Amino acid sequence: MPSTTGRASFAAIVVVVCISAAQPPRVAAEWPGRTAQEAKAKPADQHVTGDVVDRDGKPVRKAEVVFDGPKQETHWTDANGEFAFTGPPGSYTITVKVAATKQQQTFKVTIEDNKLKPSRLTLDPADPLASAVY
Repeated sequence: MPSTTGRASFAAIVVVVCISAAQPPRVAAEWPGRTAQEAKAKPADQHVTGDVVDRDGKPVRKAEVVFDGPKQETHWTDANGEFAFTGPPGSYTITVKVAATKQQQTFKVTIEDNKLKPSRLTLDPADPLASAVY
């Protein structure tokens, strides 16, 4: 039997401490292809609604509503002539196309403060910007 007299026996305890270099979360400017100016300059998307009516104020359903501006997208009106769009603020050209009447009309609008201005788009065949064929 081994003697422990006069000798201290000990077990070596090794503690490994891992220190990771904490990195702050990446901001949009650090993503590939984006500069800090672009990340700061891009405004948040805004959700807006509007409606399309005929010159008598009746809703125009199933009209194609084409947004062209800072974001390009197409939507259609519902049974109440209403549509919704989510995109960055700015100036847009909206083209409304009605297949049933072959009518097309263009409107200049803006999106700001979560509002579409104007939000009511009235189709008027007498309008010089209106087109009977598309």
